Amino acid sequence: MFSRFLIVILCIVAGNAVAFQNIKDFFMELTYEEDQILASVFRYKNYDNSDQVLDTIKAKSETLFDKVVRFRNLVIKSVEKLEDDNAKKFVEEASFTYH
Repeated sequence: MFSRFLIVILCIVAGNAVAFQNIKDFFMELTYEEDQILASVFRYKNYDNSDQVLDTIKAKSETLFDKVVRFRNLVIKSVEKLEDDNAKKFVEEASFTYH
């Protein structure tokens, strides 16, 4: 998915709106297999939007899909709480750039 580094940076830019404990919990709850799925999803393919990424994850693992969607919703809610429009724009643009 997003690299772990990118997720942490986006959360920092979001004014720590997403507690670092939530980030840690997300990654700690991933099984080895789920971590490998995420790595494979992003290893060789670029995506045009987040729906394509989610569809690919869902096709590989419903459980992982549920975890990713819960985490994504947490981040989205945190971004929506930002008061600085430039910060919101940065996080939204960066989070939908897949490489």
